Amino acid sequence: MGDFKIDSHSPLGFGAHSLVYCGKDLETQGRVAVKVMSPHAPLAAQPEQISYGIAREERVVQKLLSIGQQHPNVVDLVTQFVAPGHEARAHKFILPSQVYENPIHVCVTEYLGGGSLEDAMLYRKSQGEVFEAHEALDVALAASRGISFLHQLGIAHRDVKPGNLIYSTSRKDLKLIDFSLAETALTGRTLQPLQGDVGTEGYVAPEVLRCSYTGEGEPSSYGPSCDVFSLGCVLHEMLVGAPPTVELLPDSSRVACSLPERLSSKMRSFVESLLAVDPAERPESSMIPEVCLDVAQGER
Repeated sequence: MGDFKIDSHSPLGFGAHSLVYCGKDLETQGRVAVKVMSPHAPLAAQPEQISYGIAREERVVQKLLSIGQQHPNVVDLVTQFVAPGHEARAHKFILPSQVYENPIHVCVTEYLGGGSLEDAMLYRKSQGEVFEAHEALDVALAASRGISFLHQLGIAHRDVKPGNLIYSTSRKDLKLIDFSLAETALTGRTLQPLQGDVGTEGYVAPEVLRCSYTGEGEPSSYGPSCDVFSLGCVLHEMLVGAPPTVELLPDSSRVACSLPERLSSKMRSFVESLLAVDPAERPESSMIPEVCLDVAQGER
């Protein structure tokens, strides 16, 4: 498919409208991850809505490709393209027949073989263990650098979670992947409010959840700071074993943290700052790495 050989027998993962396979770049001979998207994929219940989502993801990916700059904490993008549906049949993808009759959308990234943070967390949970503060700070440092890179480009990821934080094969780098819910929040130099209740349960900011709130009051808009809250949820889960609980009230929201006393006051304050209900009270993503390094001095 294009300049890539895809191993259709080794899927790496799947989503509502996509399948991800391991592949090989025929030019460099390097391993890549190939994401095949279609509004007619097996779990795509609303093709029109999925088509909009695919187009949104393609806009974000194109913006990242166009700057010609990679970041060590964001997955390296190789290319994206649209291919005839019959190529999916030729590669023996097991998909509904409608997929073969329509164009498929393909996004190629570097291959990351070190496993996800979610994998590491599941293992710790199976052992009845949680992470130490310094381990959570390592994750916070890497993830916040990636998030900050996106925010500086006017991009909100909107799905920061353990499953979207993947280690490189050497496990030297932790990288943010998957732009299926990402949105460009910058028009020219103007920051535009975001809409839509999107994200993964347990990692969604109150202002995002309020977009679908059915109680009294109007649905709200929000900004890229929703990613900072999601990062706070990831750290909370690493340290406690579960994300915090978010409760929506008619005119306010409540976030219930349960950080253990074994943590230093600096560490607790840091995580709680990320989980502030008011986005204005959360630190800017660009400031988080500096805070991580400061807190880490007392944790190692």
